[in-house]
Amino acid sequence: MSTNNIDETNNVEEVEYKGLGGWLILLGIGIVLNPLNSILSTYTIFKACFSEGKWSILTSPTSETYHILLKPTIIFEFATNIIMVILSLTVLVLFFKKSKHFPKVWITNFLVLILFLAIDIVLCNQIPSIPVDNLYTQLFKNIIPLAIWGTYLKKSKRVRNTFVK
Repeated sequence: MSTNNIDETNNVEEVEYKGLGGWLILLGIGIVLNPLNSILSTYTIFKACFSEGKWSILTSPTSETYHILLKPTIIFEFATNIIMVILSLTVLVLFFKKSKHFPKVWITNFLVLILFLAIDIVLCNQIPSIPVDNLYTQLFKNIIPLAIWGTYLKKSKRVRNTFVK
């Protein structure tokens, strides 16, 4: 009879720690906002570099702002932002579908972002006219959530019980 009580208690715990609740609500808010942030970032780069003849000014060897790595760096940043929009939308869909792939894709998304930021820092450090302080800030702002939420996604009972499809 006491064995049944233990089983019933375990079942109650599993039911309690299932679904998009608890700490997953906070993570979900970030997941919903992330594609919007990525789209805004992509638009900002596009507007700053590709509108009103700015591209030719930035990439012309006769321009004062010209640097040989500026064009490939801008293209890299624009391309990586598009990739991040796609990844963040993928994470969003997997989250609400409660896919078993969500935790790994979320962690991969952050690892890819950190890799892109590290490459961007290396490229921008070669161009004297580009300040890189903001890039270092972005890098650390992404390492911290990866460490916290990545650990949560790996260890949480709620995550294990929710993302099973």
